[in-house]
Amino acid sequence: MAGRLSFSIAINLLTENFKRGSNQVKAAFKSMQMQFLTFAAALGASGLGLSNFVSRLIEVARETNRVTTALKNVSGSMSQYADNQRYLLDLAKKYGLEINALTASYAKFTAAASISGMSMMDQRKVFESVSRACTAFGMSADDSNGVMLALSQMMSKGKISSEELRLQMGERLPVALQAMAKAAGVSVAGLDKLMKQGKLMSKDVLPKFAEALNEMIPNVDTDNLETSVNRLKNAFTEFVNGTDAQSKYKALIDWLTGAVQGLGDNLKNIMLLAFAAIVFVAINAATKMWRGWSVAYDNVAMSGERASARAIAATEKRVLTEQTLAVKRKAEALAEANYQTALANGVASDVITAEVAKDKAIRARISAESALERARAIEQKALDKEKSISTTTSAMAGANGFKKACIIVGGQAKRLMLSLKGLWSSFAPAIIFSALAAIGGKLFEVYQEAKRIKNIFSDYQKSLWSASNTQK
Repeated sequence: MAGRLSFSIAINLLTENFKRGSNQVKAAFKSMQMQFLTFAAALGASGLGLSNFVSRLIEVARETNRVTTALKNVSGSMSQYADNQRYLLDLAKKYGLEINALTASYAKFTAAASISGMSMMDQRKVFESVSRACTAFGMSADDSNGVMLALSQMMSKGKISSEELRLQMGERLPVALQAMAKAAGVSVAGLDKLMKQGKLMSKDVLPKFAEALNEMIPNVDTDNLETSVNRLKNAFTEFVNGTDAQSKYKALIDWLTGAVQGLGDNLKNIMLLAFAAIVFVAINAATKMWRGWSVAYDNVAMSGERASARAIAATEKRVLTEQTLAVKRKAEALAEANYQTALANGVASDVITAEVAKDKAIRARISAESALERARAIEQKALDKEKSISTTTSAMAGANGFKKACIIVGGQAKRLMLSLKGLWSSFAPAIIFSALAAIGGKLFEVYQEAKRIKNIFSDYQKSLWSASNTQK
């Protein structure tokens, strides 16, 4: 009796242990499934398919190749390049920044800073301070890139201007104006005066600007959702680098290039047939040109009239645009005068209102200048066209019959070239078919490998589904 009882107790214990183990396995599979979904969402994949994963992998590989190539070219030496890479990796880990965007921004900044003579210590001091500020304000990737672009432009120009500081950086980094004023040792109003005079040199003031930013933002929280997503992206970038996807993708592109070049060597026979057809079309077109030269002369004259009308319209639009620009410049001057008056009166609300009006007037003037540049380009194009047609018409007016025919032949020859292009395009299907036949073998191998990986991926998903639906 005691033996049967002990055996029953043992069976119950074994059953309970099995149930607990089964629950632990199911919980582990569910956790893996949730982590996989989170990973895919953070990387921006629209689905969990293999094609999306491969596309993202290639995209990251190309992006990494672009930014590392830029960094290598501006570093000067391999030792400096390696040091820059270590610095950027440490900075990305410290502040939770996306490594590829950080590398691209640093390459532009250090290139401009090195030319201006800024020391590497000051370069990194400025760049880290601005990166730290971007993290502090939880900026999106676009806003961070905008701030870094403004910083690079300040360094490239050699001096601080209102366009970069106020319109580009200031709109995204609220403390930028105050920090720059503190670095220059003046008020915000005095800062505008220094920028207008061109006395605010980037090399001298940016290191102090970095110190002012750090003082105004003493604490930075680097443990948030945005930084976590960036660290996940960096982990995926590191994974892509570990797969050597860059060299494999480059090898595939080089192979395709060689295949296309080899295909060109096999087009000699097709070219002979095309040449015979071209000769036939040329002779036929030449015969028609000799018959219709008088009609073509009338067409040239009409084209001249249309070109003259378009030139007049373009000139009128350019004059109207110049008048608009003059009005915008007067408005800008008036806004500047109002701003200076508000500064003199010292009423804060009036100063802010006048400053907003001045910025709006500056933007309107810049827009009008851009419109004038476009109007001038259109006008010049129309005048050139009119001049070309007028020259042809004048030459035909004083020429004899033979010269008129020669001029018409020249005009018709241009039309003949368009016809030849259409004829050549008829051979496109044959060329494409030959190219596809040459590439088909390699693509079939790639398809087989992709199919094998897809099957593995499908088996993994089935396992997850089975585990999540297992009954206790």
